[in-house]
Amino acid sequence: MKKFTLLFTFCLLIAMYSWAQTPTPINQVRPLPPGTVVTVQGMLTADRATMRWTGYMQDETGGISFYDAASNHQLDSLKPGDIFIITGTLKDYNALLEISPVSSVTLISSNNPLPTPVVVPVDQIDDSYESMLVKLENVHFDASVQGQFFTGGSTGFNYNITDLDGNTTQIRVLPTTDIVGTLIPIGNVNITGCLAQYSPSNPTTGYQLIPRSVNDMVVNSTIKLTEAVSVVDLTPTSINLRWITDNPGSTLLKYGHTSALEMGTLTGPANVTEHTISIPGSASEIFYAQALSVSNTVATDTAKSAIGAYITASTSTGDMKVYFNTPVDNTVSTGTNAIYLNEAIDDTLINYINRAKHSIDIAIYSFETEHLSDIAAAINAAKARGVNIRVVYDGSTNSSAIDLLDASINRISRPEDPTYGGIMHNKFMIIDANDPLDAIVWTGSFNWSSDNMNTDANNAIIIQDQSLAKVYTVEFEEMWGSSTFVPNASNAKWGGDKTDNTPHDLRIAGKRVECFFSPSDNVNNTIINHIRTANSDLEVAVMLLTRREIAYAVSDVADSSVMVSFLVNSKEGCITQTGTPAVDDYRVVNAIVSACQGRFIDYTGGGIMHNKYMIVDQSNTASDPFVWTGSHNWSASADMDNDENSIAIHDATIANIYYQNFAKIITMGDVIYDITDFKLPANSLKVYPNPANEQFTVSLPETTATTSQIALYDFTGRCVYSTMKSRENSFSVSTVNFTPGLYILQVRSGEKIYNQKVLVK
Repeated sequence: MKKFTLLFTFCLLIAMYSWAQTPTPINQVRPLPPGTVVTVQGMLTADRATMRWTGYMQDETGGISFYDAASNHQLDSLKPGDIFIITGTLKDYNALLEISPVSSVTLISSNNPLPTPVVVPVDQIDDSYESMLVKLENVHFDASVQGQFFTGGSTGFNYNITDLDGNTTQIRVLPTTDIVGTLIPIGNVNITGCLAQYSPSNPTTGYQLIPRSVNDMVVNSTIKLTEAVSVVDLTPTSINLRWITDNPGSTLLKYGHTSALEMGTLTGPANVTEHTISIPGSASEIFYAQALSVSNTVATDTAKSAIGAYITASTSTGDMKVYFNTPVDNTVSTGTNAIYLNEAIDDTLINYINRAKHSIDIAIYSFETEHLSDIAAAINAAKARGVNIRVVYDGSTNSSAIDLLDASINRISRPEDPTYGGIMHNKFMIIDANDPLDAIVWTGSFNWSSDNMNTDANNAIIIQDQSLAKVYTVEFEEMWGSSTFVPNASNAKWGGDKTDNTPHDLRIAGKRVECFFSPSDNVNNTIINHIRTANSDLEVAVMLLTRREIAYAVSDVADSSVMVSFLVNSKEGCITQTGTPAVDDYRVVNAIVSACQGRFIDYTGGGIMHNKYMIVDQSNTASDPFVWTGSHNWSASADMDNDENSIAIHDATIANIYYQNFAKIITMGDVIYDITDFKLPANSLKVYPNPANEQFTVSLPETTATTSQIALYDFTGRCVYSTMKSRENSFSVSTVNFTPGLYILQVRSGEKIYNQKVLVK
């Protein structure tokens, strides 16, 4: 047996040596196991500088990527069109096969014409095209981002694209490309790029196309939209829309009550570049519409928008109530005083539940009973008096009150499935959506738990408007999987499976109100665009802030003389401090500290600062004062994984009401001048042994009631390992395949974040 083992080992070494010496066609290399040393020859299609340290190459048989964390002059000097030989070790990096590390590079020739991209239908993307130049034809970006500007984030930003048949995939815009800052194409476009992957939990579908430059996005038409479709005005009987094309053409609008646009085509002015048209309707009526403009010069050329959702104004009162569970400063009131409810939010919530006549839809992340008035009893009483009740909740958190609901109350939970990632983090309730005078939406940052209602800093806004209630109902029923009172789990959509199918622009009692839901609506990018509208002042009270691109947007408006004030929460790792490119926290904090000039405050009031609101231009009524609030933290998870809701109310009075709270609670904290000013509790995440040889064990401070997301980052900021753990407080991570060095371990459990340095020997 020993002789056989030695012979087998010798033969394996000979085979691995053979792979490493003779260039092998890429399609023969790709099936080999990770750890195999290989040599391939091919042409560079995208260089490391453009693609953020990862290069892409292909031969006539397939494509493969390569990566090396170390500075490598030979790799860095390669340019697209170079033919070269590369030797290195195969590695599976989050489902992307790459050669890493690289041991040798030999240049064969330069300035060769690049291969023609392979045209692949969206629904036929698979592993056979990975790392190749691929072209997607006649795709469009989500309506929510069309006409905005591309952002690359700190490590890249993903955008959904959809083909003419409704098939969806993603492109990833990297911060190292010239795409950042350019206009997101409006209408149908052809996109070329390198096909990559980043989905360890779902390697058969987690593809993303990475364009290399603005030249990789082409609108082939004599007419195209240069300004996205926008809502000019809304009344109870009409929706007035506008868009602009680069050349004259017709004005057409396909529309209907579904995305099939079954109601036909409306016709507006001909031979114009500024197109306006009106959809007739009744109060609180939802329409789906697509704008079209046929070119005057080439009749076969038509500019098309994405299909968007719109809703007429309601006949409701539009009354808005705002409540805070932390003190307010009425001395800065401009006429309407903010309301501080001390340990009374639960009773207020119950009062609204008691008002329900017909229906209550609840989407709540955490629902508990201890030290609160009995919310579950109020819901059961509503059911007993004939109110139809539906409940959506997160299956990974400990919502003890769910079990106290009457058994006849239908409910559905977001599955504890690692394929989804994230959590059902919504915080909203819809009451009597079909009644114009009774329809109510309750939202804000409150979870239904004692800490959130009585201790942690939060806000609630309650709006009486049927159009808003119907918009929230569309989002609710996407998770519910049905428009009936019975949920359909097989049809329910969560996280990245959801689509951008809700109206975003409403008029409520003359006020412009915007609604956004994550992750379908690219909310972080929308937050950035709203920050950039500030002309005078920007006040932010936010629990979680980890995105560098948001910090830079704040810094930009500060540079244009906007007064910026931030209230943050450093408890529970809400601003993490690893100082690595993986989460960029030093850069995030220092960018905003500089912008705030002494108005960057670490909240030290009771509990945690759980708000997620910003106030723009509250001091300047001649501008566009508005408030942004909801459940959405300023993080990647909220943007790309979680189910979240956000709302923006454009109104000077509402902005001032929120400012009365901000002006008070910003005094309940310490000024931060530098990252070192944070006073954090000791890290309660334990890692042992550390340094680690073959594995290390992670111990959380307590058994988590949620699914935890675990990620390990190397010193360049690359995620080298990620997984999900459900309801575990201890687990082990193998380091056998890791290069020795310093890593950052990050564990996200519900709303808590833990970080720890790990040294691998």
